[in-house]
This record gives sequence, C-alpha cells and structure tokens, in this order.
Amino acid sequence: MYLVQWAGYEGSAEEQSWVPATDLSNASELIDDFHHQYPRKLNPRSTAGPTNLLRCLEASIVNNQ
Repeated sequence: MYLVQWAGYEGSAEEQSWVPATDLSNASELIDDFHHQYPRKLNPRSTAGPTNLLRCLEASIVNNQ
C-alpha cells in the first residue's frame, strides 16, 4: 500500500488515500523513485522473493541497533 497525494484535491478529504500497489501500474516511475529514495522500505513489486524480504528485515534489525 502506498499513501498517494492526489493533485487537484488539496485541502479536501480526498487529498490523500492508501492505494494498493496493484492499482498503481501507471505510476511505476514514481514508485521506482520512491524506492530509490527509501531503499529500506519494502517493495511489493520486488521479484526477488522471500530471500530479499529476509535480507531487508535483517538489514533493518542491524541498522536500528
């Protein structure tokens, strides 16, 4: 899930909403930019599978000590 800030809806209740990654296929460049800026955030589009998830969790634990 990604918290999306919608252009043109500033100041309204619809300004932000949580959107599943599967509904953001037309925003792949923005999602790639996000994960480049925040590499420790889990990426649901990652094709590396459970091994990559385990490495992310291990890195998170080590870096937060």
